[in-house]
Amino acid sequence: MSTKNMRSTRWLVVFSVAGQAATVNAQSAYMDLRVWDSRAGHGEGAWVDVIDVLPGTRVEAAMLIGFSEGFGLAGAVYQIRGFGGVAADRVDISSHRFLGRQNRFMFGPATQAVYGDGSAWRIDAAGDDGNSRIFGIATTQNSPANGGGFDVSNPALVYRFDIIVAADGTSRTIELEAPLSELKGTTLTSPGVIGVYTSSNSVRSVHVSDVSTDGATIRVVPSPGALALVGLGGRVAGRRRRR
Repeated sequence: MSTKNMRSTRWLVVFSVAGQAATVNAQSAYMDLRVWDSRAGHGEGAWVDVIDVLPGTRVEAAMLIGFSEGFGLAGAVYQIRGFGGVAADRVDISSHRFLGRQNRFMFGPATQAVYGDGSAWRIDAAGDDGNSRIFGIATTQNSPANGGGFDVSNPALVYRFDIIVAADGTSRTIELEAPLSELKGTTLTSPGVIGVYTSSNSVRSVHVSDVSTDGATIRVVPSPGALALVGLGGRVAGRRRRR
């Protein structure tokens, strides 16, 4: 499977969440996939880029979206992909209430599905068998002008999923990514955009087209002894930010 490409179905809006304005080039934004390491952050846990785990581990993963300036995130439509695992590895997007689209980023109808198997997969819109860029994971929030619990986090945690590593003896490196080629734009062929609200009374978001993306890595180490040698837990290794 290619290390770059995806998207979701039944959602032809780019961000009709508040009728978008023109694309803004002065700002920048980014998509950042992370995995949870309970031993990082002085034992308090943290979202990290790289984690080493044993077979049979359930790994929590998340999409965070940030921006250089503005009041709050409007959202984006994108895909999440994984490769490098084995067919028996699984992706869980719905078994408990903490998975899937997060809190305020559920504006508009959208249902996701996992396509492929553990060796190569994508999280996309349910029904998007044809893998169209028009569709994808739609994580958007309503405008702050509408009031009521607007999330001003930057970056904002917008989507969560789990990787369930098969309990076998295979060493492998599972790579997670959100390809820019599958980030939805204002048209089918235009560059992908992330929507940002510029102020607390914004009713429309602006499109930010200067977007970068960063993946995450799960290294599966088959024995506790080998795991101790590399050190359990996500080490913040070199960033893989792509433009």
